[in-house]
Amino acid sequence: MIKTMTKFTTTSLIKLLKKFPKDLPIETELSLLWNYPDELRKYYDKIPYDEYEELTINKATDLCIFEGSWEKDNISDVDGKLKEFLKVE
Repeated sequence: MIKTMTKFTTTSLIKLLKKFPKDLPIETELSLLWNYPDELRKYYDKIPYDEYEELTINKATDLCIFEGSWEKDNISDVDGKLKEFLKVE
């Protein structure tokens, strides 16, 4: 069975995923990239990294989910969203 949805919110993606069995593994690696307000950068060296990550996730302004792994350098960016998301010219 194949289902294609091009636009999600975090809520709509979670709603779809909840329809699958609870512990069903996702077979592909997924990597996240999010933007957050610049004013949060001042906390980078002031709080533990895990807390900083949580803070930026909670205050995220944009989110991209890519297939692949940052560590393996095999991020799939078929639609060119990475360059657009990073605002690279």
